[in-house]
Amino acid sequence: MGVGGSLIFKSAVLNGFSFTAGYYGSLNPGFWRMDEDEVGYAKSGKDTFSRYNVSKTGSYGGGMHVLGQAYLEYKNSMFDIKAGRQLFESVFTASNDTKMIPNTFDGVTVAAKVADKTTARVAYFAKKNSETILHHMM
Repeated sequence: MGVGGSLIFKSAVLNGFSFTAGYYGSLNPGFWRMDEDEVGYAKSGKDTFSRYNVSKTGSYGGGMHVLGQAYLEYKNSMFDIKAGRQLFESVFTASNDTKMIPNTFDGVTVAAKVADKTTARVAYFAKKNSETILHHMM
């Protein structure tokens, strides 16, 4: 069992520029945990604790916390440019969150309006951040 949520801050736009920061977190309440000897049966990606930490230290930890989004954005009538840690949905990538922590990517994306009702998107990502935990297992 897990409890989680997100807090996302979007700034106001000034001359087309803005920024976004998003915190994501999940907790594993102590009143609904499996026994230590059953941890090996937990499905990977379906739990809110580190199976390794439980097997080695017996600690379930306090949860997972991550800075999921942190990017600058420039937007006008033709372009939308984002640089930093961001969600990105395409046929090749997806944020499909695991443990209530989304997959994010560090890089630059550009969406350009090329015709009426047609937008082209390109991206360069230097890193995938599915497990970029700021404070994992408090």
